[in-house]
Amino acid sequence: MGCCWWLCCAISVSQALQVQTQDRLDGLQTQIVVQQQLAEAQRLELAELQSPGRIVGTATGRLGMVPPSEIVYLRSDSGDDNLIAAGPDESVDTPAAVEVGE
Repeated sequence: MGCCWWLCCAISVSQALQVQTQDRLDGLQTQIVVQQQLAEAQRLELAELQSPGRIVGTATGRLGMVPPSEIVYLRSDSGDDNLIAAGPDESVDTPAAVEVGE
């Protein structure tokens, strides 16, 4: 009879631990879903912030920048293939334009 009592106690303890573990798993699964939704919302926000239209809008509207009328590409004198972009008001013969590639 004593053996049955210990067996019933062991089963009860085992079931209690199983219920606690399942509750913990359910809580963790809920946290995972919430974090996945948050990550997706942040990915969407990042994509919106990185969109070229938003960047140009912020640059021209808030920062007062204007797009160049023309972009001129210069080659450096050092022989490497790096291109240097110069605005339309910059002269190709200026020392600053030549020194940039060095």
